[in-house]
This record gives sequence, C-alpha cells and structure tokens, in this order.
Amino acid sequence: MSEQRALAFATAFGGEGSPVVEVEGERLRYSPGRLVWIGDRAVLLSPGENLDKCHACTGALAIHYLEPAEEGFRVTGTWPALVQGSGYGEPPSDWSLSGEFAEYPAVVEEGGYTAQGCTSGGVTLTELRPERPVQSGLIRTIYSNQSGFGANNGAEIDGEIVNINKGVSFDVTYSGSRAFTETWVRRGDTFQLRGGETRMPQC
Repeated sequence: MSEQRALAFATAFGGEGSPVVEVEGERLRYSPGRLVWIGDRAVLLSPGENLDKCHACTGALAIHYLEPAEEGFRVTGTWPALVQGSGYGEPPSDWSLSGEFAEYPAVVEEGGYTAQGCTSGGVTLTELRPERPVQSGLIRTIYSNQSGFGANNGAEIDGEIVNINKGVSFDVTYSGSRAFTETWVRRGDTFQLRGGETRMPQC
C-alpha cells in the first residue's frame, strides 16, 4: 500500500518529494497522507502546510480522486483545500475516516480557532462519494470565552456527536455552561441542522 500511495501522490502532484502548490493565492506544501479505495476509485488524502505561518493562515487536507490507468493512476478530480486546517499554517491534525455517518466513508475533522481569549470550533463531515466529495456545514462543538467581553464571557460549552442513525440523522449534545441537544438530518447529499440555526455561541 505504501508503494501504491507514493505512486498516487506522485501522479496527483506531478512528481516526487513535497510539492508546493498555490491555492487561492497561498502556498501549501503537501505530503502523503492516506490512500483509500471507494469501489474501483482511489482517494488520496494529503495534508498541506501553509508556508505563511500567520495566525489566521490555514493549512488544508487535499483530496484527489484517481482511477487505475495502465501501470499507475490517472487523476479524475482535485480538491486541494476542501478540508481546512487551523491557524499558524497547520493542516488538519485531528481527522479520521468514519463509516458511521453515511453510505460512503467520511473524513471527520475537528478543529478550532482562538483569538483574544475566545475559542470556537467544530466538526466537518466530508463524505467521499464516488462522483465527488460532499461536505456538510460546520457542526459546532467547541466554545470557550475567557476574553472578558460579551454576554457569554466565562462560558465553557462542549458538544458531542451521539445517536448516529446512519444516513438519516445524528444528535449533538452540549454540556458545560449550557445543556441542550441539537439534531442534524440528512437532506440530499448533506447533513443539515434541523431548524437551521444553532444555539451554540461563537466568537
């Protein structure tokens, strides 16, 4: 698998080594991550470090779809920054593949951002469907306001995804300064928050 991954990576980025790619005006250096198969299609997941290390600069997890061609691969789709990382140029660090949510595996990534004493963040689900990856909206799971400002100053709220009904819905239970539950339901190719607006504060 490691040789297959190396071949897929070289095909996706046009050569060996750690390529630097310009994405929306920013330079990201990618490295091999993981190669998975969805039927007869290969999906390459490659973390990319943003070479600009500023606080608000994010890395990413690139997604390439490939299919076998002769003795190697041919790229059929490229999404270089669909899964975003956190600040200081870092790629997503807390991500995994899960088959619990939908028919096809999903990249589950959790990240947060801190500014002036307030932290917020959440989980993204990116389902690796055969034709293309499909990402649901941000599921907010992190809030900590120690900034000294605002109505929610001092609040600490954590969310946990529970009660997963594959392909149908899941709940997010919140605890800490507030306790409540929100439900996400499947609509078309994505999960959407029932009611459309979260009760979770954000910075």
